[in-house]
Amino acid sequence: MESIPLPKNIQVEPDEKDPNAGIVTISPLYPGYGPTIANSLRRCMLSSLPGAAIFAFKIKGATHEFTSIDYVKEDVVDISLNLKQVNIKSHSDEVVQLTLKANGEKELTAGDIEKNSDVEIVSPDQKIMTLTDKAASVEMTLWIKPGRGYETVESREDIDLEVNAISIDSIFTPIRQVAYQVDSVRVGDRTDFDKITMRVETNGGVSVSDALKESSKILASHFTLMSEFDAMPSSSEEEEVVSEGEEDVQSVEDLAKEEEKAE
Repeated sequence: MESIPLPKNIQVEPDEKDPNAGIVTISPLYPGYGPTIANSLRRCMLSSLPGAAIFAFKIKGATHEFTSIDYVKEDVVDISLNLKQVNIKSHSDEVVQLTLKANGEKELTAGDIEKNSDVEIVSPDQKIMTLTDKAASVEMTLWIKPGRGYETVESREDIDLEVNAISIDSIFTPIRQVAYQVDSVRVGDRTDFDKITMRVETNGGVSVSDALKESSKILASHFTLMSEFDAMPSSSEEEEVVSEGEEDVQSVEDLAKEEEKAE
């Protein structure tokens, strides 16, 4: 049987308007494979690529997030929102602690954060807070860790932090946006082959080429495993998956039985 032809042309070109964006073209793909490949890559890039982010911070003199700081224009809630937008590249698998100290009247940005060999600030112009008086003095501690996707404070495992440290939601994914379109191209006498044109925008923590390679490896590892599933060792324990709906039905039935016994 004739095998499905694979694409012969894969290119990554920088976006002239944005240094952190690029245009990926893949062609020619067998008819129908354009949307399949493009959507899979897009979903994997947005959800599964590793990154790093600030997950907690502490400001000297601030005991909780619903407060203000002397001689600082923004309140703690605004500062936490600004910290979520700081793009970071971490070279460590462990939690990294950084400090930010400043005095006088000035605007503090991510570039003012203490330099560290384990962490690279890729958005140094991101605003953090504004000191409004020469008497202003700020001392801040930041905690950074690696991760994937988006993590809320509620879903996070317990991590021991200092007293008065404030946890925040973290955006780990280094991909900001992925958009694609699929066009038809000619291969021989056929005009129904696909061509993918994909625009990938990152936060600077990863290049477009690396994002394409890493997401492809993640998908390939899953498909390779499934193609060889019969060679996998069988599990000795069966896993029961009970949906939330089934759990609700069971709980209702149990309540009904208890009521019957009571009567």
